[in-house]
Amino acid sequence: MGNTEFNQNLNDIAFDSEGKLFGALAKKGIDPIRLAYIDTETGKGIEIESYDAANIYSIAFTSGAIMSSVPKSIIDAARWFKLDQNCPNPFSSSTVIRFQLPSIAYVKLSVYDLLGQKVTTLVKERQQPGSHEVTWDATGVPEGVYFYRLEVGSFSETRKLVLIK
Repeated sequence: MGNTEFNQNLNDIAFDSEGKLFGALAKKGIDPIRLAYIDTETGKGIEIESYDAANIYSIAFTSGAIMSSVPKSIIDAARWFKLDQNCPNPFSSSTVIRFQLPSIAYVKLSVYDLLGQKVTTLVKERQQPGSHEVTWDATGVPEGVYFYRLEVGSFSETRKLVLIK
C-alpha cells in the first residue's frame, strides 16, 4: 500500500465519495483508533485524529457517511485539507491566500520566486483546525510569477500567483 510513515499496518482503508483515501490504524484492543488521510499519489499518510475507541478494525463510506464509531465531524474535517488559489490573481500589491486544516498542526506557508528562492514566509506556527487566510503584501517585491507552498507534516501543496505592478 505504500509508506504511510506510521511504522504500523493500516487495519483498513476506504475511499470516500470524493475519491479521497482514508485508513484506520489501531492495535487490537490496545491503542485508541487513529484515522489517517492517505495521499493516493505518494502513498504517504497524514494522521487526522486519535479517538478513545478500541476495537475498530475497518471503515467504510456509504452515501458520504462513514460507517464506524469515528465522529462524523472529524471525517468531514478531513475532507477539506487544502490550499486555495490566491485572490485576486494576478494582483498588483496584495493578495489573500486561504487554506483549510483538518486538525491542529504546525503550518508553514512560504512564497518562492521562479528560481526557487524563498521570498518570504507568511506562516510558521501551530494553527487550529478550520479555515485560515493570510494576506501577502508584496509592496517592494518585483513583478513576476511566484509560487506559494503550504507544508503541514507530510502534506504539501504549491500554487502559482502573478504579481503585476
